[in-house]
Amino acid sequence: ELDVDELAKFVLTLEPSAVTDMKPLVVLLQGVLKTVMSRQVDLVNKPLKKEIVALNKKLEEYEEFMELHVEKEAREHMQFLKRRWKQVLRTIHIQHVFGGTAEDEQTRQQRLAELEKEKEQLAAKA
Repeated sequence: ELDVDELAKFVLTLEPSAVTDMKPLVVLLQGVLKTVMSRQVDLVNKPLKKEIVALNKKLEEYEEFMELHVEKEAREHMQFLKRRWKQVLRTIHIQHVFGGTAEDEQTRQQRLAELEKEKEQLAAKA
């Protein structure tokens, strides 16, 4: 296991004693930095990976929930439309069998009353 505090103290005390020590010191510091950064990335990535897994699970559950409810709503809407069409077809059939709508019957009664009045007026003139 890497003790970051001890490593930091060691790196702070490093000083090149000659120009020829610079390249090995840079390589050493690059390696240390790479190790520390990779561990930092792991520390950040592990919780994020867990969170991503949890969010994906919640997303799948939500999609299943929505799929079930959309299908249910579609079935209920289709049943409503079928019932409505049956009512409309029944009404049309009844109107066809009994000779029209209530408005047609009312119009016919008014027309008959008008014709009766005309007949009486013509009979009175004659």
